[in-house]
Amino acid sequence: MSRIRKDGACGVRSKVYSKDSYSKHALTVGTLQTETRQYRVVPGLLAECPHAIMKIQRLVTEPIRANLTWEESWNAADHGLITCWECGRDRALQDPELAARARSGQLVLLPWKGGVEKAIKKKQKYGVYYYLAMWQGLRGEDLNVDPERETLVTCTASKMDVVFTGDYGKYANA
Repeated sequence: MSRIRKDGACGVRSKVYSKDSYSKHALTVGTLQTETRQYRVVPGLLAECPHAIMKIQRLVTEPIRANLTWEESWNAADHGLITCWECGRDRALQDPELAARARSGQLVLLPWKGGVEKAIKKKQKYGVYYYLAMWQGLRGEDLNVDPERETLVTCTASKMDVVFTGDYGKYANA
């Protein structure tokens, strides 16, 4: 079994295998070259699940990618998290008031589950990583999403806790 170790700001698997074609030995020791980055492949560290992705990080100083196809944006190894973050950065330029509210800690309404319009009886709800990535971009922060761990964020306006998760069963009815 192999795992791709981060050598740059973004360390993600560059190919996602279907359950039928996945092989535990699909990656071997060496390097993996993508269009923009190179990764070292280290044996014996992970990857039972072919759809698991590692922590996604990207610096806010990096330029927003341009002229990507739908496949490159949404079906890449990061599963569209970088695209969501870049959309948040774009939205901050278009709507500075919304960006200011997000920077103050409000979980503003965005296209993904995770925003808080008003407090509800339950003091906790669930959101998706796409929201978290877009919210970080809106705030002008570096992208920092770890799909292997749930992330808790408390909305400063409503005092509601939102747990960002990849578990569909938790956020399906959020």
